[in-house]
Order: sequence, then C-alpha cells, then structure tokens
Amino acid sequence: VYKRQGINAEYGEGKTKSMRLLLVLVLLSPIPMQAQDCQRALLLWHRSLSSRLPGSYPPNLPPFSFKLDQAHSAELLPKWRCRSSQTELADGRQVLELEWSSPSLLSVQAIVTLLPEVVVPAASPNPPVDWLLRFANNNASSASGVLSHLAGLNYSWAAPDHPAIATADGSHSDQADFTHRRYPLNSTTPLAFAPEDYYNGHNNPTAGAGRSSNGQMPFFALESGEIGVHMALGWSGQWRASFQATRSGTVNSLLASNASGFVLLPTEAIRHFRVMVASWKSGELDGVSDYSADTIAMGQVGLVVLRRVILSHYAARNAAGHLIYPKVASLGYPNWIWTGGDLNETNQLAIVKALKAGQANVEEFWIDTGWYDSIAGFAGNWARPLSATTSRSQFPNGVGVVFDYAKNATAGRAMAGVLWACLHAEGDGEFLALHHPDWLLRNPQNYRPGAENTYGLDLANPAAVAWASSWVVDSMVEWNYDIFRHEMGMDFAHVPFWGWKDAQLEMECGLVRGGFSEIGWVSGLYDFWDQIRALRPGAVLDLCSGGGRNIDLETISRGIWKWRSDHSIGTTRSAWERSRTVASALSAEHQSMTMGLGHYHPMNAHFSYWADGFSWRSAATTGIVMAWDVRTDNSSQLAMLAKAVAETQRLRRYTVSGDLWWLTEQSLASNVWAAWQFHVVGADSRASSGVGMFFRREKAGRATMPAGLRGTAGSGRCFQVTRWGEEYERNWDKIMTGDQVAAMPIQLDSPGSSCVIEYVAVPAARCVSATAM
Repeated sequence: VYKRQGINAEYGEGKTKSMRLLLVLVLLSPIPMQAQDCQRALLLWHRSLSSRLPGSYPPNLPPFSFKLDQAHSAELLPKWRCRSSQTELADGRQVLELEWSSPSLLSVQAIVTLLPEVVVPAASPNPPVDWLLRFANNNASSASGVLSHLAGLNYSWAAPDHPAIATADGSHSDQADFTHRRYPLNSTTPLAFAPEDYYNGHNNPTAGAGRSSNGQMPFFALESGEIGVHMALGWSGQWRASFQATRSGTVNSLLASNASGFVLLPTEAIRHFRVMVASWKSGELDGVSDYSADTIAMGQVGLVVLRRVILSHYAARNAAGHLIYPKVASLGYPNWIWTGGDLNETNQLAIVKALKAGQANVEEFWIDTGWYDSIAGFAGNWARPLSATTSRSQFPNGVGVVFDYAKNATAGRAMAGVLWACLHAEGDGEFLALHHPDWLLRNPQNYRPGAENTYGLDLANPAAVAWASSWVVDSMVEWNYDIFRHEMGMDFAHVPFWGWKDAQLEMECGLVRGGFSEIGWVSGLYDFWDQIRALRPGAVLDLCSGGGRNIDLETISRGIWKWRSDHSIGTTRSAWERSRTVASALSAEHQSMTMGLGHYHPMNAHFSYWADGFSWRSAATTGIVMAWDVRTDNSSQLAMLAKAVAETQRLRRYTVSGDLWWLTEQSLASNVWAAWQFHVVGADSRASSGVGMFFRREKAGRATMPAGLRGTAGSGRCFQVTRWGEEYERNWDKIMTGDQVAAMPIQLDSPGSSCVIEYVAVPAARCVSATAM
C-alpha cells in the first residue's frame, strides 16, 4: 500500500491517493485497544496539521520518518507495538505521548503538544502543534540497528494555488542579514535549504558549520493563496530542508538531520528535533481587518501569526511567567572588539560613573570579550578558582568590582551586569586542557602538536556540563552580575569537533556513530542552559553565536539576543561619522534587520553608535546597545541620549508583545522610506493601541508617505494620537477617527530623519466631540 501511495525510498515523501479509504480501513480493522489509542492520537495529530491546507499523508503514520538498517519507518512502525496517553493541562495545552517499540526493544517516542490558539476567536479549530522526538535502546545487552535518515518532519500538504515557500536569511554577518525571501514551487525542481558552512565570508567548511541560523533561518512557510502553514525547527546544530511540488497539487515537506547513521548502545537514549507547525488564513486574523487590498500586509499575515505563536508559546519567561526581553545596555568601552584590548578596571569604573551621573536611565552595563586571562588568544582560561580566570593586570580587584559599583544604588542609578564568556573554547596550557583534557574536543584540521590549539568543550559529557553550569552560576554570585552572555561558537566550533568525536567513538566500539556526537553535544547545550536557570533563578541568558547564527525554537525558548549580527563589528563610531551617507547606510541596514528578525525572534536587539532619532530608532526594539563611550558626549548629546532611552522604555507597552506589521517593503535602498508598526489588539478590537516608526532615508525624494497603520480603520474607532519628532520632541496631540489615523500622511522634510506615531484608543464619543468643535 505504501508503494502505491508513492512513498519515497529515501525519506518517504509522497502523497496519499486514497486517504479516506485508508482511514476507514484503519478504523474498521480489529486492532488491540492500545493500538486504537495510538490511532486516535495520530488522528488528532493529523487533524492539527491539516486544519487549513488538507494533509495528504497516510493517517496511520506519524509526520516524521527514519530508517533502521535501511528499512523505512513507514514499513516498520505499523508492525511495532504502540501505546499512547493524553493529558489536558491547566493552561489549555493538550499533550499526546506516543511510543512505538520494536521487537528488539528500540523505542521511538513523540511528545506532541497541541498549543492554545493565537488567533481568537478562530473561525475553526486551528491549534499550533509542537512535537519532540526521542529514541531509546531499551535492550540491556545488544546495540540497536543503524538509525539514519532522521526527519523530524516528513509530511505532504495539498497546495494547489500557486504554492511558494517563504523564509528568511539567517546571519551572514553582512547587511542583508534576516532578509525575507519567497520562492515559488514547481513540479520539476525541488527547493533545498541548509545552514551555510562558512564563517564571516571564509569559504571553509571546517569553520562555521553546525549552527542553526548560519545564513539561513530554520523557519519555513508553505503558502497557497491566502492559506499557509509554518514549519519551524528546534535544533541548534545541522539540519536540511526540502520542498517538492507534485503535478497533482501536493507539496512534500521535509526537515531532516544531517546524521549519516549511528547505532544506540545498550540502554542509550537520545532526544532529537523539535518541530512546530502552525496554520493560518488571511481573512481570519483577529484585530486587523483593513489589509485585504494591501499586498505588503497580505504577505505578512502569516508572519504576524508566527510572532504570536513564538511570544505565546516559545519566548523565554521568568519564574513569574513574564516575558524576558532585551533592555537598554551600555557596552563597556574601550573594548577588545573595537580597539584590540584596552579594557581595564579603571576605564570600566569610569564609564559606569559617567552613566550614573547622566540623565539617561541606562539599565545594564555590559563587559564583553577581553576581560580574562588567555594563553591561546580568543579562547579564555575558564578556571577554578574563579579568580584565576580574570586578568589581574587589567582587573587587579577582579571583574566583580565593576558590577558591584554598577549595582550600588547609593552611588547613583543601579544597573544590572552583563558578562560575556565563550565556555566552548579552551586552549593549550589553560585550565581545562590541564585538568580535564578528556572533556575537550579536537579539530583535526587545525590541530598542531606542540602549538597553540583551540579545543571545544564536549557538552555531550554530563560532567563537563555540570562543571560549566556551576562555573557560570558561581561567577554570577561571586562577581554580582545578572545576565550571562553566552558565546556559542566561533571559527573553531562545531562540525569538525563532532566528526572527530564520532571517529573516536567508532574506534572504541567498532560500530557506526555518524552524527551521534552532534546529537549529544546539542542536547548537552540545552542541559547547560537549563541547569543555569534552575540553579540561579532569575538568571538571564543572552545568547550569541557570532551574532545571530544559532536562532531556532530551542534557543528562543531559553534566552534573548542582544546583538543580532556581527556585521560592522570591528568598526567605531568615529569611522562612520566621517560620512553622513555611510552612517545613513548603517541605519538602513539596522532598519532592515529590525523588520526581518522581529517575527522569528521577537526578543532581539542591536547596537547604535548615536542617540539621534534616525540612528537609535533604526536598531531599537524593547532595548538597544549603546556602542560608544559616553564620556566623549557633550551635554546636548547626553540630553538626547536620555530622551532616546526614555522613548525605548515607554514604547515597551507595544514592542514587547504587539503584532509587528511592515508599513513598507523590507529594503536596503537609500532612496526609499522604511516604516513598521507594533499593534496591540485589545480585548475589544476598538480598544487597540500601538506605535508606528517612520524613516525617510538619505536619498528618498518623497517627503511624505501614507501612514497605513493596521488595525485602526473602521467605524466606531477613536484614538488619541501623538507625533514625536527626530529629537524626541512632542510635535502634536490629536483626537482622530480610526479612518483618519490609517489615512493620514506622514511628512518628514529632512532626509535621514524619523518620527514616531503613537496611538491609544479612547471612547468613540471623544471623536464626536472633537468633530463638533
């Protein structure tokens, strides 16, 4: 029957020609009660996948696949014993647990969660669905067969209306980071995607490979007319995706592992991909109905739904359940990144003192790389006792003295502390290389006996994970900082180390282990973060991977991203100030990144070299990074900074949880406007509020553009509207109808300037009174 359904020999992509008949046969077959429970769970799972676009896949198979000794899961799973359970949680989630067990005691578990709706009220049930896969060898005496071709998602949808795949670039460390792309599908050429294998433009497959958003985001949307399906991945390593349209109007979709094949030794178990699927239909989005004739808005409905899913179900939260978001931080300067390393206790204390004396309510002080002792260059000497890590020549009293002063409210404004560390990297002669060499991974291409070498910490080793998490927690306590900025990988990272470890494992047991080390390492990475948050409640993780190169569902669920791209790293404020045109180009790049990443990882931020409205607002989200030495600012610049910080903090009522709408296309062109909007849908759609950000770029000839604010037009809607100018001054306050708000022109007389339109719903009677007057 599977051959007749066109199951692909490698992964099993294919369409079901007789889905209804097969469903009837399955339900009428005399099967055991446990199998019936599994079948009911599978039907719920399939129903959640096909609530908008019809699914086209055998209903007695799960939407994932693998091979075991070259036998396909489509052949194996119907023959294995299956059991399932179903749990309703208080927060509205419905959890299905399905487990298939082979005669040789290999088990495959899928933990499936039907998530609460994010579009309310939905016209029909349409819950997002999440699942996590686990494999276990429950045989105490024998290794499993070879597991290969692991695909976390292997499913087909009927998509007859001009199907296309919408996605976005990840970080290349260039100006096009997070650019949105749309690729039409056809029946002759499949689309294939994977993270890039280079770092910072160096075409070196031993360098940057192994990070989930290195050049390509692991988020995809299948669009067919006004209907779409999001497919998102939670895996902070290697992956690949493919999409193939068929002549019959279906699209085969695959999110798969790069693992070449491995056995599980007796009692060994692994976790694998997390996958999220969410569907939408343009006409059913609540709170905003005035986009149907707007091609920019129509293309974003799915992105708005995705942002809601991320914020509601994935974004990191604190113990009280509140979203954790980037705040306003000052990056310690001079800094290794910009100056080659003048960072020391004296100048860092002086900057903190200047920040405390100023009017700006800066919330965090950040010490980045270069504060520690290091024999092997960039890699630090992550040591015990902790005092052996800090460079005593630069910080004779330890790095904690800076954070103590920053948090001392009696000395002025208190600021939380941010500290960077790259615990994945260790060099010859340093603490871990001397005391725990068995915890370290080698890159065989770069290893030179007797020379300075950089090693990777083996996070597949539970002892190494426990040591690293306790190092972070103890340093947070001893040095009195609050946000651990974790650098996840640089040129020396990931794939070569994993391959080296696989080879060692194969020599030890004589069995294939291709891809096993990556799975253990990535799982250990999640354990590392989870242990920090468990041991230090309130700790915030600021994640980094050469900028934004490791963004996926799992990293989003554990931390924020203060610095989304390493593009322009190594430059200085003064270098950009030499040319207004060049400085304006940097702002255009920041505008594009703000628009591009805000739907996928809402809790991201970036840096600015200046506090003027055009520069600052281009990068600001819920927070921003001040990448200059405030001691060089004059009084007017410091006053401007205080206004900029206050605006960013005031607008959090919209930027933390509001819908993000583009009001212009995403572009790097210097002769256009850029604009976007954060819109908060009220319990009553007429009680909405939000903010629009408008930028006239340096060479934009037009001095006006229509506001086009979403969710404002319609009868009975009335708003108090405030315009804020380039220098954060209040230009005017008006009472306006919703139609007036949506249609009003935005005028900026000077190129390279910006304004903010803030609107808050008021009773409709206010508009009637204003009209009468």
